[in-house]
Amino acid sequence: MAELVYGVCDCLHPAARDKAVCVRAGFSILDAMKARLKPPPDLPDSLHAYYDASDLNPMLNDVMLSPQGISIFDSQVKVQMCTPCRKSITDKQCKNIPMFAIANELYISQLPSKFNDSPSVENAMLNLAQPMHYISVVQGGKHSSLFFRADPAQMLPVDIATEGSVGVTLVGSMTPMQKAVACTRYDVRISRVNEQLTWYRYDNNRLYFDIAENSN
Repeated sequence: MAELVYGVCDCLHPAARDKAVCVRAGFSILDAMKARLKPPPDLPDSLHAYYDASDLNPMLNDVMLSPQGISIFDSQVKVQMCTPCRKSITDKQCKNIPMFAIANELYISQLPSKFNDSPSVENAMLNLAQPMHYISVVQGGKHSSLFFRADPAQMLPVDIATEGSVGVTLVGSMTPMQKAVACTRYDVRISRVNEQLTWYRYDNNRLYFDIAENSN
């Protein structure tokens, strides 16, 4: 299913639910966006630049939007909006920032391309909380099957957030080559983890500003 990035929340949504809102100077929706989608005053410069859409159209200056969710056609500016954001912005009685808006301090931006090859385990080691478990199925080889005789959530460990570690368990019969390939998914490069943590800590994620590096 095709997905699109939406401008106000910077989230992926099914393209079938696409709702493009036309934004024009002098219209109430632009006034509402300028009043309620202002960048926070302490927003790092890199994030301010990333969510600055004024180069697409000057009237979007000082409005916090994802450029990926904006299209220009025949000089018309259209912003993709999810239903909650669109209803909030177009509600003339509402004065609050839309719940899921980037401007509601939910900005995420993008990691530099040099971190694109970081596997899930390395990213998990940098998470401040672990909200989920992952199950990977290796296909082929000697045999593979996955049976759930109960709710999968009931089969997983009860609590992961307090463990302070990321565990990886390989279960089932695999050929030596399969096992070698599967293990590479869970390799951890300490130098990469330290490099990415440093990127988080310095001017890119304020939740990490006070995180001290652990020699372990």
